[in-house]
Amino acid sequence: MSRFLLLLVAGAALGGLTQEALAIPTGLQHQGRLLDGDGVGLEGDHVLGFSLFEAQTGGAALWSEILEVGFDAGYYSLTLGGSTSLDDSLFSGGPLWLELTVDGETLAPRQTLGSVPTALRAASAESADSVASVGWSDIADVPADLADGDDDSDSLGSLACTNAAIPVWNAAGAQWICGADADTDSLGALACSDEAIPVWSAALGAWVCGADADTQVTSLDWSDITSRPAGLDDGDDDTQVTSLDWSAITSRPAGLDDGDDDTQVTSLDWSAITSRPAGLDDGDDDTQVTSLDWSAITSRPAGLDDGDDDNDTLGSLSCSQGQVAEFDGSSWVCGRGVVAWHAYNSSGASFSSGQTLVYGAVTVNAGGAYDTSTGVATIPGDGVYRLCTYTISYNNSSGNTYMDLYVNGSDVSSQGGRVYAWNRSSSALHLNLGGCVLRDLSAGDTVYWVSEGVNSVYPSGMYSYMNGERL
Repeated sequence: MSRFLLLLVAGAALGGLTQEALAIPTGLQHQGRLLDGDGVGLEGDHVLGFSLFEAQTGGAALWSEILEVGFDAGYYSLTLGGSTSLDDSLFSGGPLWLELTVDGETLAPRQTLGSVPTALRAASAESADSVASVGWSDIADVPADLADGDDDSDSLGSLACTNAAIPVWNAAGAQWICGADADTDSLGALACSDEAIPVWSAALGAWVCGADADTQVTSLDWSDITSRPAGLDDGDDDTQVTSLDWSAITSRPAGLDDGDDDTQVTSLDWSAITSRPAGLDDGDDDTQVTSLDWSAITSRPAGLDDGDDDNDTLGSLSCSQGQVAEFDGSSWVCGRGVVAWHAYNSSGASFSSGQTLVYGAVTVNAGGAYDTSTGVATIPGDGVYRLCTYTISYNNSSGNTYMDLYVNGSDVSSQGGRVYAWNRSSSALHLNLGGCVLRDLSAGDTVYWVSEGVNSVYPSGMYSYMNGERL
């Protein structure tokens, strides 16, 4: 959809033909207004492209011209054919459509050109016979003042006006002076479609084409109606019955002759009623309510009118991440909640030096802190945490084996975050390796254990695990 709205104000063709009816350049005066998608008129200079087509859609352009045009509140005015010749012969065929582009964006639909260019063409002679030259002396009945070829009283002969100015009689100075042509036909350049009429647009400050909406009669005085029938001339055909005595009614049915047809029912058994609707056949219209929209309930108590009794005791309770609501005996307060995990491997695994210890199964993961795929626990709430790990180390070479705690990616072994075992000069010694540390952690912190040293860690499902809890 286009970002612009074109309001065509008027378009008029200017130009003509020589006596030989050759196609010469013709100017087409064009005015309009362009609004953006918010209904605001364009301002400043914009590049407009104009093209003429023989069809409303498709086809090749018969003529095109691109102009840089200045806008004021969306209004613009220009003459087409100035830079690219707009020959009068273009209007000799059928109807034409004008396509407009604004800064490279094509507006749709194309605008049809009305009778003005067509009238211009119709007013142009297709051909003209040459006129033989006539000598001045051959003209008969020449007025005396013109007998010498000059009326000797050309009061405009010495008047030099600027372009587009006309002679204007100045009564005060009793002379002809140069002035503007104020007697302009404001509707002469308006090209409307069939059955359209000129309509004044206050918003545009100009005449535009519109529909004649003042055709239907919405009210009419009785006296304005002509050729009224005699019986209706007084506004009443005197045929309606306003009252009638019973005795004046003739041909009364026998059953009604006494004024009563004796057919009224005073009581009736249900079974005697025929053609009962299916929903009422059992004597019940099945109208009991099984569900009801809240808005359909009337006389709702004030406290429940918004669907809430406004007694939400936890509505104003503002807790930090990881905290839970706890009742302290008299009121609800923010409590820390339970955060604890216990992870293990269901089968043996090996972690080399520098590798994160990952335990793929959990028995407890309250608070959802531990990730079994990475071995990393993400702290859900502030507090002091006890972090423990236990495993069996198989020393296959001389040296120490230990596990370091990492907090937010940093090794905190120098802060007491290391548990370890040492080699007793044996190349195949199983050592119990493990311990616990306490850390003050904040919500969002990450913690995990990393195997370090010269030996590998072989945690089995029976003896190796890690856990953590908020105290």
